[in-house]
Amino acid sequence: MKIINASWEERNLGVTCCEVTIEKDDSLLYIQDELSRLSSVQYLVIKVDTPNVEAHFLLAKLGYVFIEANINMFLDVRNYRLSVLEQRFNSQIHYRKLSAQDELDRFEAELDKGLFNTDRIYLDPNFTKARAAHRYKCWIKDEMERGAELFEIAYKEHAIGFFTQKQLDEKTYYPFLAGLYLGNEEKVGLGFSVLAKPIEDVMKRGGRYISTYVSSNNLPIVKLHTQLGFLPNKIYNVFIKHNSGN
Repeated sequence: MKIINASWEERNLGVTCCEVTIEKDDSLLYIQDELSRLSSVQYLVIKVDTPNVEAHFLLAKLGYVFIEANINMFLDVRNYRLSVLEQRFNSQIHYRKLSAQDELDRFEAELDKGLFNTDRIYLDPNFTKARAAHRYKCWIKDEMERGAELFEIAYKEHAIGFFTQKQLDEKTYYPFLAGLYLGNEEKVGLGFSVLAKPIEDVMKRGGRYISTYVSSNNLPIVKLHTQLGFLPNKIYNVFIKHNSGN
């Protein structure tokens, strides 16, 4: 079992938080004992390395609620593929790095519109939509301070979305957040760009692999990853619990 004191979430969400990963070899008694020590934590996020049905039943008994499956998607960029139609659109889609403060302010205004409406925080009635957007802004700022980069995607000079890029090792990258700005999500043929452009960026850098995570609450993005060549690599079932004091 891995227990992380997610102290940053107190700033992001206004609650104390621990993130716990239950591994396949953890006994039920050990799990129960360790979780009992966290009863004073306001917001608990439990990730269960699947399959582990026994742990699922235990968490239900202890009052935890399933909220999503977190799917690790992995790509060898040599398997990257686009349809003929996507290739046609792709030639008119470009991306550029955002760094100036006015650019970052404009980007954050897009996040405030509720860009990620399938996120476990956005869907949780214990948190406001504004809190969900605030958490994303803080997350991106934190990662940029550690060297990650933020890019905006444009179609015919019109900004339509963004992606982030974080290097994990010499050959592996992690675009931890990406999305279309609201008002562009229904435009035919543009959705693929939030995955295609990070892939192309990795290829330009000489990278070989991409490892990222998607939520089962967002089936269209799961499908899009597979269409572009990603394969599911690992699944964590995510359970949450709000203790008194939140």
